Amino acid sequence: MKEKPDKKWLSQKYIDENLSISDISKLIGLGKTTIFRLLKKYKIKSRGFSGHPNQKNGAIKKRGK
Repeated sequence: MKEKPDKKWLSQKYIDENLSISDISKLIGLGKTTIFRLLKKYKIKSRGFSGHPNQKNGAIKKRGK
C-alpha cells in the first residue's frame, strides 16, 4: 500500500491497535515522517517520534536552537 491512509484507518492502527509510527510506516511502505505529518494533518495526538535525531525528553528540538 503506497497510498496515504485515511484518518479512520490511521486512527485505528495508531490509537486502537497501539502501533508505532515506525510499525505503520513499515506496514504501508511510507516514510515515518509522512506518517507523523498525517497524524498532525488528521489531528490525531502523537505519542512522540522516538528515534528522531533531534528528540530530547519527548520533544523535537529545532536545529540550531
